[in-house]
Amino acid sequence: MKKLLVVAVLILAVTTTAFGQPKSMNTPSLTAYSIAGVYVLYRADNPNQSPVTKMIITARDENTFLVRGEGQGWVGDGKIDGSQGYYDWRFDNGSSGRTTFVVNPDGTLTGHVVGPGVDWKYLARRSNL
Repeated sequence: MKKLLVVAVLILAVTTTAFGQPKSMNTPSLTAYSIAGVYVLYRADNPNQSPVTKMIITARDENTFLVRGEGQGWVGDGKIDGSQGYYDWRFDNGSSGRTTFVVNPDGTLTGHVVGPGVDWKYLARRSNL
């Protein structure tokens, strides 16, 4: 009986996180390297319309990255944790804000941009160019 209890505790320890929450067996471990690239952004409420902008994500290390608008005057610093992340951005004119995003199973990003006078959601598709 004691052996069975020890085995059960070991199984529980291996299949849960430090906080006792079950580990997801099918959630990939995403890093800044895995999301690095050029993305084309579309309004989330109408992703089949013309693109709004492009952004470039460059990994700094495992969990942090730089982001910038292609041909635009904005840059940002971000962090990814699992399939969620954020980046704090600033335009050349001093305007700043934060974008939160989720990495979807198909590799697209769903983001929410919030700043002074700015509040919109996007779907970002990786560009092949």
